[in-house]
Amino acid sequence: RCGRVAGRAGSITQMPILTMLNDDITHPVPDLTGYITEGQIVLS
Repeated sequence: RCGRVAGRAGSITQMPILTMLNDDITHPVPDLTGYITEGQIVLS
């Protein structure tokens, strides 16, 4: 996600990083995080 702060130069960017037990990307936490952030990148 990114955005601007009123009255300030520049922008804010957020990159959530999750580590899940047994690399289970079907767990609700990474699934909902992918929905909220509009995508996922899976690294092994």
